[in-house]
Amino acid sequence: MLNVKSKRLLKFVTLMGIGVSLLGAGSVTANASSQPDWNNFNVYTSGKGAHDGWAISSDYVIKYRIDSKSSHYRGIWKKAIANWNSAHSVKLVPAKKGKSAQMHMTSVSSFTNTTKYDEELSLNKDDYANKDGYSVVDSRFWYDILDYSNWTRIISRSRSLLNREVMNNGNYSDKQRINVATRELGYSMGLKYNHKSNSVMNADNYKVGITKSDKKQLKKLYRGATVN
Repeated sequence: MLNVKSKRLLKFVTLMGIGVSLLGAGSVTANASSQPDWNNFNVYTSGKGAHDGWAISSDYVIKYRIDSKSSHYRGIWKKAIANWNSAHSVKLVPAKKGKSAQMHMTSVSSFTNTTKYDEELSLNKDDYANKDGYSVVDSRFWYDILDYSNWTRIISRSRSLLNREVMNNGNYSDKQRINVATRELGYSMGLKYNHKSNSVMNADNYKVGITKSDKKQLKKLYRGATVN
């Protein structure tokens, strides 16, 4: 399950060339177009011609922090992180002590009890109480002010949670808990949830692990990046 916050980011003309080159979006065009309705974009799409994910991160090297105090769940998250690092597209690295992190992850006793993440979750708890995982993502739009068709959505911060109540009641194995954690991290990096049985991004099937196809999708989303 997801929750996305969007913020607009306006790039001035003098900075557009830098911004576009960093994103690999091509050269700045002078063709004027009308401004889109920013409030009605589907959060599962990342822009014109980009169908591999709903957004991209603000950096190819993403700093994370595991907030869970449980050594068991810290291990679950670390294995999920290793799954995505093995794709060599985006590199997840622990944030240094005292430094801010772009990705946060933890587990909670349930999504119906009050947690420190409570203010980030949907006001209607029935929407997510029965979900095994949940991600809250802050994003913003990057767009060319001369050509509004040249836009994308940029992820600036994410928080991913595992619901221990649902996983315990469902007798999830550790492998299945890692699948859920991997799925939520995938979404937090911009991959879409889907209903393909052979994808870890299948939001309805916690028994599916990361596949070559999932890694390929991440590489397509972050095409042009080289991470060792």
